[in-house]
Amino acid sequence: GCIADAMREDGLAPRDRDVLAITESIVARAQGNYASVDAIAADVKAKLGGGTVGVMATPLTTDSEKLHALEARWQEKCNIIPLPTPGLVELVEAGKAVSAESEALLRPMLAPYAGKLDAVVLGCTHYPFAAKTIRKVLGENTAVLDGGEGTARQTKRLLEERGWLREGKGSLKMENSSGKQELLDLGMELLRR
Repeated sequence: GCIADAMREDGLAPRDRDVLAITESIVARAQGNYASVDAIAADVKAKLGGGTVGVMATPLTTDSEKLHALEARWQEKCNIIPLPTPGLVELVEAGKAVSAESEALLRPMLAPYAGKLDAVVLGCTHYPFAAKTIRKVLGENTAVLDGGEGTARQTKRLLEERGWLREGKGSLKMENSSGKQELLDLGMELLRR
């Protein structure tokens, strides 16, 4: 695949117990199996049978043409409500995903939908860390959906397919494009939870 080719071109080879962490989007695009918004909506509908679904995301995403097109295509099958949540990424990065501050931020944005959503889709990789607070505000009857488990299963499948999956204890090296040590430390703390 594209990733293996790129590694060879750069003179890199996976070693025993190496784990490559690459965003789901990059892996999917490299393989040509990137999920369309229609496929995501169909999956949500299959799981919920329609209903009202909130899409929590950054304001840039909730204002995107892609999300508006999804709403238009699925308006007769399920009600999609964009839920812009400005400031949540910053709280997660400050280590306050589950805190009084995150609840104070989310309550005015989400409380009007408590008991009215069948599900909420977490449309940002930061948001699963705040799932406990999101559930607290929306209520336990709202399903909270994120792609983490699917990404993990796909990563495992790809590693097995390429013969790169190894049993036993490995090591983890985390890198961050910002270069900020505090974000690396936070990442390690969040992984331990």
